Amino acid sequence: MAYIKSKETNIVREYLNPIFCFLIVTFSVSAWSSGGDGGYEANAYAPEYYVPVSDIPSYAAGNIGVVPSSFWRIYQFLAYRAISGHPLSDNEIKLLHISEWRIEVGENESSRPGGSLVNGVQSWLAARQSIKNTPQTKVSAYSNAGDYGQYLNCPDSAFERASLTLADRIKTGGEENAKLWLEGQDAVFANCSPPTPWLKEKLENDSRIAVVVPPALPENAPAWLVYDREYQVAAAHFYAEKYDAARVNFLAISKNSKSPWQPLGAYLAARCLIRKAMLYYNVEDNINRDNPGFDATTLSKRKTKDDLLKIARTELLNSAKIYPPAKLLVSFVEAQLRPYEYMQELGELLATQKLDAATLQQLNDYLMLLDKMEGVQTRQANDAMTAWIGLMQAKLAGRRYSEVNPNERKSALDLARKHLKDSKNQLVWLAAVVTLADADELSAGERQAAKALPEGSAAYQTIQYHLANILISEKKLNEADEIVNKFLAKPKENVARATLNRWLRLKVITAKTEEEFLKSLPRTRAENTGIPIPDESGANNLQHVDFDTDYDQHLYTDFSLSELSKLLASKNSHAQYLKHDKGLQETMWTRAIVLGDFKTADNLTDVLVQGRETTRHLYERFTKAQTEEEKRLAAVLILVNTPELALFGKTGWASECHSNAYRACGRDPLNYLRADQVAAAKKEQAQLHKMELIQFISPILLNWVKQKPDDIEAPKALHFYIMSKRAETKNSKEAFVLLHKFYPKSEWAKKTKYFY
Repeated sequence: MAYIKSKETNIVREYLNPIFCFLIVTFSVSAWSSGGDGGYEANAYAPEYYVPVSDIPSYAAGNIGVVPSSFWRIYQFLAYRAISGHPLSDNEIKLLHISEWRIEVGENESSRPGGSLVNGVQSWLAARQSIKNTPQTKVSAYSNAGDYGQYLNCPDSAFERASLTLADRIKTGGEENAKLWLEGQDAVFANCSPPTPWLKEKLENDSRIAVVVPPALPENAPAWLVYDREYQVAAAHFYAEKYDAARVNFLAISKNSKSPWQPLGAYLAARCLIRKAMLYYNVEDNINRDNPGFDATTLSKRKTKDDLLKIARTELLNSAKIYPPAKLLVSFVEAQLRPYEYMQELGELLATQKLDAATLQQLNDYLMLLDKMEGVQTRQANDAMTAWIGLMQAKLAGRRYSEVNPNERKSALDLARKHLKDSKNQLVWLAAVVTLADADELSAGERQAAKALPEGSAAYQTIQYHLANILISEKKLNEADEIVNKFLAKPKENVARATLNRWLRLKVITAKTEEEFLKSLPRTRAENTGIPIPDESGANNLQHVDFDTDYDQHLYTDFSLSELSKLLASKNSHAQYLKHDKGLQETMWTRAIVLGDFKTADNLTDVLVQGRETTRHLYERFTKAQTEEEKRLAAVLILVNTPELALFGKTGWASECHSNAYRACGRDPLNYLRADQVAAAKKEQAQLHKMELIQFISPILLNWVKQKPDDIEAPKALHFYIMSKRAETKNSKEAFVLLHKFYPKSEWAKKTKYFY
């Protein structure tokens, strides 16, 4: 398996041969755009970064639906192919194994760096037992890589192929000779994890590097075993990082016409050069090699590395005449020697070329090279596909998809327009223009072209979706609603759930009536992973109704307390799920207290008390309170005892404001709300954001304790107040002093030993 992992992690590449698999490792800090940042969270309803696994075949075949800027590059690649008229065939799709942001070429899942390697290692350990009285052994596939941790020195396929070879040797050579072969192979694998620490400064002839060499054979050993041992000796030196010695051995094998390993000799000798270049001479490589930041030592290493790789390239091309797989490795070498130029060559090739084993390896190289480039380099590439991918992603940048510099986005838009004007494939570049444009930036001609696009076009939904987003930004909600309705009116059988959910997000904004708004909020998840996904809406019991994050984004932002109360009281059948959303009603109650709307708070108290038996008496105190002062105090006691109550819900509703896969976040007023309703919500939001909840609680609680210290609830309330706000030293200290002054013998004073 060739493996690509991006985002501040190692890029690991594996290249296979029929008998033993040798690894090539590069260390690189990669761009964000292909994915993987040591852990990411994708939206369960419309993933921002990837296409759900079950949807990939349809997507690769041309049914791309909506393509957001935030998609990882492998999905942008497939979208370009579809829009430019080269979607993948069924046979090509079967070859394409996408795993998140990477593609897998040739080997199974367990061989990934950091993976279990269960299949290979365990199959080898089991195969060894096929020879009687074979002693147990331990095998580790990883070699110490110093500051970089470990790298996979002996991949899964090496162990699996050794298992097959052992079975063949037992069958054709007899158990006694096979036992000798096994002793040699055990020595080979003993070098997979050498005890010597890997040091960047160590040299090829470093005496600290020990090699476990296969034992000598008896004089009467059969010829096949002698040839096998010669190969094992070369492999042992290779795994032990003695690449010069390994190369000498492999070259000798390549000249021995009697050896069954001769076809592999020259190929593996070239791989010794590559491994040496990548491990001994690998340095962080700026694409601009004339960068003044490169000192003499760095340039010397760069030259040494290039020299080795150039020799390897020539040898691989020659080896390919008798061993065709050698040509696959040439792509990796080219990527090291001239990354920017080769990336563009691959982009030109892969844009139309049929995918097979060779081109899949090149696609792997292409994605790796894209990760090494700055955004401006991809956008300014000479080949159309690389430039298009760079432009499509220019809307967003950074590891958390924060918005790019406006000037950078505008520059990208200008470049997309230039392509649109100069290129014959206008559909591709129209998609980029509409994706990049913001409010009032599309020309009349561009708008007309977008609207006139035939529905059968692969880019139809992407262009219409981004056009609707632009219209929403321009406050042309009714016009945007026409586009959204046109899509939602169509049969959904062949529509990816993620695509439908993206359109529903827009419909929530453009809906002209309360019923349309409420009907558009429930969602079905984009994929069934088999793993329960935590509820994102804060609605814990909604009669099995599921919601995306825009549920919170709108309900907690776009509605005043009065309008939320009307929604709860609505007899509309689509409003029923709101009545079961305890999280929403808890937030409404908290807001009502802060805003002094005790009538609304009274109407919601019965919901809050459910499941809170230990504080039921506080809710009863609130209900029975006669004056506003008593109501406010009773509410403060509830808030202090119930830290989960909050003004803005529990889910961080503004967390996706920067993802162009979505809108909302309180900046796009809902179409069906009147101007006075929008103004009331904004005014209320401004009031709520001026004060943290603790600022509301502090003066009421502390003044009350000073005036009425005999209340039984006081010591407990002070304890919880201090524990929840220990960082606020001034108020916490005052509460601490009051607690220990008035209630020194209480259990709550004993539990409260610090105020900071």
